Amino acid sequence: MKENEMKQILFLIGLVIFVSTFAEGQNPVWLDRLIQITPLKSSKQDVETVFGNPKIKESFEKRNVEFVYYDIPEGRITLEYSTGKCVPEYAAETYKAEKGAVISIVVFPEDLPLFSKFSIKDMGLEKRRVSGDPGWHYINDDTGIDFSVVNKHLVTVAIRPIEDYSYLKCDLGKIK
Repeated sequence: MKENEMKQILFLIGLVIFVSTFAEGQNPVWLDRLIQITPLKSSKQDVETVFGNPKIKESFEKRNVEFVYYDIPEGRITLEYSTGKCVPEYAAETYKAEKGAVISIVVFPEDLPLFSKFSIKDMGLEKRRVSGDPGWHYINDDTGIDFSVVNKHLVTVAIRPIEDYSYLKCDLGKIK
């Protein structure tokens, strides 16, 4: 084997190792988009812009919250949007937010990727058990993000309002 051919082979081996190392731990596009959404600050328009006008599969209002299910190429997104009203019988579950403000967002990835493939080291996550759930949750209370993992596979990623926004909860005693 000639020296030039050997250099080419070594270069290709190095390139394969570099690419496979670089690809490991890379987050999917949907996760990068998801973390751009902030409950009680982002709007329906923000979600639809960030996710490229996803196809609405279903939409309905229940308990004074608008639920919208979107289909995206990578799976499904469930969103809760504020209707802009506080209702006494659902006060504990709703927030004083503008109509169309995101309350929570959950992504259900279609392919159930291995959780170890995600680059999450800098997300400040704490591993916890959640009552009634067979898997583990990796949660950051400061950002509201919650990765649900069952048998090493990512089942859902949710972002919910953080404790700092508890003052926006509809208060039964203040509703007229």
